[in-house]
Amino acid sequence: MNVFSSHPFQVIVDYAHNPAGLTAQRGALHQMRAPGARLIGMVSVPGDRRDQDIREVGAAAAQTYDELYLREAADGRGRPLGEVTRLMQEGALQTGFAPERIHCVLAEHQAVEAALRAARPGDLVVLMPTDVEGVWRQVQTFVP
Repeated sequence: MNVFSSHPFQVIVDYAHNPAGLTAQRGALHQMRAPGARLIGMVSVPGDRRDQDIREVGAAAAQTYDELYLREAADGRGRPLGEVTRLMQEGALQTGFAPERIHCVLAEHQAVEAALRAARPGDLVVLMPTDVEGVWRQVQTFVP
């Protein structure tokens, strides 16, 4: 986990991209979250996973975050654009996660921008990028 604390909210850049990774991440994130703060997650998974695995990522994310920004990698690994986010959204909704707290923003850097813009002081924003270095630069240069 790479932690950035120079905004009025904290940002973590961490590539947990499977249900086990998200589950392992959950405990640490809930300990790091300040009382009353939200956990905002930008989540994705590679398209070459089974449909059920992608749904499980959505479900695990729904059990971790208060707001979800679902995105896709530029290379869908054989899937049409939008299919990975649709499957993650299905998984999140199956847990009872509120649909109005799910935001599908397909392009990575636009999803980062949207998640950072949604953050309020004290929140914890977790970004799971493909372009780790580019997203880290985007976090550093973001002006709240």
